[in-house]
Amino acid sequence: MLNLVYEQAEALVELNTNIFETNLVNLGIVVGVVVVLGGDALTSALDERRRAILESLEDANNRFAEAQARLAAVEEQLANAKTEASSITSSAPAEAQTAAQLVLETASGEMTRLRDRVAADKTLAQTQTSGSIYRWMIGASIQVAQDALTVTKLTTKQESILGSCIQKLEKIQVDQIKVSSI
Repeated sequence: MLNLVYEQAEALVELNTNIFETNLVNLGIVVGVVVVLGGDALTSALDERRRAILESLEDANNRFAEAQARLAAVEEQLANAKTEASSITSSAPAEAQTAAQLVLETASGEMTRLRDRVAADKTLAQTQTSGSIYRWMIGASIQVAQDALTVTKLTTKQESILGSCIQKLEKIQVDQIKVSSI
């Protein structure tokens, strides 16, 4: 009976002993087992890789957008700097002219002040010199008069007249000293 079952089984499933066909069947079985057993792992690895690639692309897009924004900001700053430089360049000659005019006016005022000071110092020196000469002349005149009085004998009337003249001259000299010191 066993033989009969074996013969019937053999009749139903014919074993092909050809190596190429057997290898193809074996390869199909191995691929099927690998797909069944390793399919989930392979699918999850591919999904993980796809997700990593998408994240990298998204990150690259974000960095590109940030770089574009920074570039636009820098270009705007450059345009503002060019505008400001142009403004400074156009206003510089006028500002320089104004500054030069101010310096000239200040120097002119200082020169006028110094000339006035020199003139005042010159006038003061002349006044002091003439006052000194005047005092010396009065002193010399008084000395000559006193010497003349001691040499000649004067009358009382002459002495009183000369005394009053000397007093007047001394008073004038004191007044002159007060005026020149002011």
